[in-house]
Amino acid sequence: MNLPPPVTKKAYNDHQIQIKTIAADNAETLMKDAAKRLVDKVAMESPDDIEDDGTTVVANVSVTIDGTWQKRGHSSRIGVTFVISVDTDEVLDYCVKFLFCHECKSHGNMNAESEEYQSWKECHEPPYRFIRRNGSCFSH
Repeated sequence: MNLPPPVTKKAYNDHQIQIKTIAADNAETLMKDAAKRLVDKVAMESPDDIEDDGTTVVANVSVTIDGTWQKRGHSSRIGVTFVISVDTDEVLDYCVKFLFCHECKSHGNMNAESEEYQSWKECHEPPYRFIRRNGSCFSH
């Protein structure tokens, strides 16, 4: 058979990163558009539910929050939560959650009183929101 050689691990990972970046950017754009449509709808139907302070527009709307974990049961360490508009049935926001942070784990053996640890802890901003479990990091 005249097949090309398999893709290298580095090339595959590079493609995965590109796909993730494009998908996240696309999702962000779609959610912003959905929020704008929702605000426009609320402004037309019940303008009293809109608060505008000149820089931020806040709409008093009903949402539902739904989420799922990667695996069933209590063994999953990765999950996602969605905020969905009741009026338009569109996703307005999402949040990826982990039960762990690799960076916290790698710094777990350091002396918590050391200057190096304190300096790291001050600057540590988890890339996602984390669920507190056994003292692991948490971002809100």
